[in-house]
Amino acid sequence: MRQNSILLAFLFTCLSLTLFGQHSRIAAPVTKGNKSSEIARQTLAPASLQDNTAVPSKRNCGTTEYMEDMLQQNPAWKARLDQLELETQELESNPAAHKTQAVITIPVVVHVVYRTTSENISDAQILSQIAILNDDFRKLNADTTNIPSVFKPLAVDAQIEFCMAVQDP
Repeated sequence: MRQNSILLAFLFTCLSLTLFGQHSRIAAPVTKGNKSSEIARQTLAPASLQDNTAVPSKRNCGTTEYMEDMLQQNPAWKARLDQLELETQELESNPAAHKTQAVITIPVVVHVVYRTTSENISDAQILSQIAILNDDFRKLNADTTNIPSVFKPLAVDAQIEFCMAVQDP
């Protein structure tokens, strides 16, 4: 159980940093609503859906800024990151001792944002993408032969699968 908790915490941290870090932020004053909703609008909405904003000329990673904000808002988060780092080093030093055969299934909720019905996507397309994601995480995808030789020893079955959530969060 502890191994699953560590893996889930690590996965959550990685996904959080990826989701919030890879989207560019567009400089615009906060004129209405709270700051977090304005940042979410600026970060997640395509430029075509944003009003009164310009398309950025350069896409920047916001991971460092996001982590600094998190540390200011929640100093206990630093202790959790340090603990996670220690657990990761322990796993790296003795991976066989921590290996589990259990596949972790993560329920996901997909929100499709669109303006016109032609922009909407079908449930079948969403399920297809989840199947592809599962193949990638389980190393069952057909293109594993294309992995550069330097990375082949690192490519493994992550023993993680995703499914559509049955219950809304």
